[in-house]
Order: sequence, then C-alpha cells, then structure tokens
Amino acid sequence: MINVKQLKTTSISFVIFTLLSIIAVSGHPKETVIDKIAYEELRKLKSVIKNDNETIIIARHGLEWWTAWALHTKVGQDKAIDSVFFEKYKNVIFITQINGFSKDIQRTPFHEPNVPENSEIIFSSEYFKVFKLNNRQ
Repeated sequence: MINVKQLKTTSISFVIFTLLSIIAVSGHPKETVIDKIAYEELRKLKSVIKNDNETIIIARHGLEWWTAWALHTKVGQDKAIDSVFFEKYKNVIFITQINGFSKDIQRTPFHEPNVPENSEIIFSSEYFKVFKLNNRQ
C-alpha cells in the first residue's frame, strides 16, 4: 500500500517532469513539413477530392496528417496497400509534394508515394501533384 508521503513525492515528481518537458519542447519547436502557402494550396483540393467512405488519399509520412486536417478525409501510406485495400476504397488518390516545404526543410527523409502507371493526374500546381487511380478492372 502506498502512503501519503510516497503519494506526495510521486505527484511532485510528475509535476516537475511535466514542467521540464514543456520548457524543453517550447525552446525547440518542431518544424512543419509544409509552409503556409502550400497548406492553403492543399485546402483547394476540397473541390477536386470527394470526402466519403469510398475515398482515401495516399501521401508520404508527415504530409498525411496535413492532408487529413485540411481535407477532412481518410489518408494512408503506400505501404498500407494490399489486396483488400481496393475492395474497401473505390477512389484511391495519390498526392506528392513538389514544393512548399518549411523554410528549414528541403525534403523530409520519407519517400513520396509510388504512383501506379494506371493513374491520371487530376490536379497539378507549383506545390502538389494529385493522381487518381483509374478503374482496376
């Protein structure tokens, strides 16, 4: 059984650890993978991409979070694609970023998704190229 003194010591330790963590993180904020202009360009894709249960966007790690946030749609990585994947999703969209990386980042260490040959380009800008996988029948 834990006594009151141990409980106080543990609680104080957690508070100190939390405060030190907050100070450490706020002193070294993490860079985003896209800049503000690229984010605004990403939001424009709402007019091109359906947001339904049959649509998924494949993006590289890092860009997938921004894509989900801006477009309110399902996202994934190309490594998650298997045979069942195509039964679940009718519209498979691939997005690659070609410009608009954060000021201190030219490219992330993660690869852009491999776009299948049977895809057509549905959106192109200075920042992104977006492809839709054609009917797989």
